[in-house]
Amino acid sequence: MAPITNSYRHLLWSVADLCAFVVVCRNGSITRAAKELGVSQPSLSKRIKNLEETLQTELFFRRSTGIELTGSGAALFQMAAEPLDTVAHQFDQSRRRTAPNRVLIAVDYAFASFWLLPRLPMLREHLGEIDLRVLASQDPLQESDVQPDISIFMAAKPDVGPEAHLLFPEAVSAIASPRLLETIGPLSDANDLWDYQSKLLHLGAGNTAAPWFDWPEWLSHAGGRSGVLQKGATFNTYEMIIRAAVSGQGIALGWHSLIDDHIANGELVEVLPHVVTSGRGYFVKINHPAPRKGSITTRVQDWIVSESGAK
Repeated sequence: MAPITNSYRHLLWSVADLCAFVVVCRNGSITRAAKELGVSQPSLSKRIKNLEETLQTELFFRRSTGIELTGSGAALFQMAAEPLDTVAHQFDQSRRRTAPNRVLIAVDYAFASFWLLPRLPMLREHLGEIDLRVLASQDPLQESDVQPDISIFMAAKPDVGPEAHLLFPEAVSAIASPRLLETIGPLSDANDLWDYQSKLLHLGAGNTAAPWFDWPEWLSHAGGRSGVLQKGATFNTYEMIIRAAVSGQGIALGWHSLIDDHIANGELVEVLPHVVTSGRGYFVKINHPAPRKGSITTRVQDWIVSESGAK
């Protein structure tokens, strides 16, 4: 019994890496595999690297056109793929049979605060008894200890798979409180904002490139000149930015469909006529493969899509 126990002890630390390896092999690409699993590409690459270090062998040749299995990688895939597929399928079936009506939604802070949370009472009323959980973060596609049932995220259309549904495209205006706009006077074009750099409110994205408009990109798309902006104030959540804008502390970028209520009730106004769009948008997707029609997860996603007005 001891040798079997030891084998499990060694496998314990690598089973997630081994599962990641099989999914990468089936997709033929770390990028595609990351999208399928709902994790970031760097975290998936790290799992493959961990597995290679554990086995002390190279599993893939990294080519400019993609990846290719080495001899050791091909042998490992042949050995591991079928039993892991069987265990994964049977485990998922067992989990679905015993799990309550529980749905975990991973979403970014902005969407959670301004779109999802105000609509949760309507969603609960529509679906009845449901254990609905919201996991908000700056990057809802980042790897976490739990796998969300549904992810809502900002991305470019070419970067999402066919299973993702577009909720609404990215459309952004410069916004401020009416009181602040009276103070700075009417603005006519994007270049006018350069005179009020200290008033611009910025959303920090940590150490990664933001998948949404920042001020330099927005100004460029709105016809303004390029250059290095003087940072007025930077916040790490969009909710803080909107609160600062409503209280007259500065000018913010306003994502339509998120800040529409603030515009409608007069708390915020558009300081310029420019509405800048991109090839990005908010998408929703179910992270489980082939969810059955009529399941609670599918019904939640369908309600979100319907409520967004997506065609």
